[in-house]
Amino acid sequence: ARSVAKVFGSLAHDRRIDGRELLSREALEAATTIQIDNEDLVLLWPMTWGIGFAINKGFGAYGPSPNAFGHNGRGGSFGFADPDRQ
Repeated sequence: ARSVAKVFGSLAHDRRIDGRELLSREALEAATTIQIDNEDLVLLWPMTWGIGFAINKGFGAYGPSPNAFGHNGRGGSFGFADPDRQ
């Protein structure tokens, strides 16, 4: 849980952990650009996806910000970043 929080916290803030950049600004922008905005055929509810991240627009589980993004795990893990509320 701490590691997931550390990664998503860094993505919301400066994209760095221990001084090392995890993703460039451009890569994170690409990963959080909407690719799919439709009913998820596996989950069977509306989802908005970037590249590897769920975007908060359709899902709404990551707080009030439409710019928040994250991912849920089948076993109950849940991580997200809200760049508007660093």
